[in-house]
Amino acid sequence: MQRYGLLSNEELKLDYVLGLTSNKLLDRRLQTRIFNEGFQAKSIHQARVLIRQRHIRVGKNLVNAPSFMVRTESEKKINLAPLSPFETKKPSRTSRKKNKGKKPVEEWSVKYYLRLNIHVVNWFFSEDWWKVKRQILIKWNV
Repeated sequence: MQRYGLLSNEELKLDYVLGLTSNKLLDRRLQTRIFNEGFQAKSIHQARVLIRQRHIRVGKNLVNAPSFMVRTESEKKINLAPLSPFETKKPSRTSRKKNKGKKPVEEWSVKYYLRLNIHVVNWFFSEDWWKVKRQILIKWNV
């Protein structure tokens, strides 16, 4: 009872044990811990789904039971699984399927931005630039 944080050292008497409520037991479940600690879960139901889909680990062990009772010393060891898409920031299966055949936005924009800069630089040092500059100066009487 003490390892699970249900009772303190002073409360190890029968009266305190009989006075335990179901809310104290439910607060020690992994599902509740994930929701209360503010992981990726916005609701208690989403916390349950994260656990069932094996996105959560306690220590080195992957846990897929929302009813897992968390001990006080293992509270600090609750993390995302190392291969979870939430941890690796890798796109999920459905988003990969949707984007199949499409170029990523970042790659596309950087590639064309560099090409555009090369064209601007080439144009700047060409004779056309000086002609345009002269026309602008004449037009604005500078």
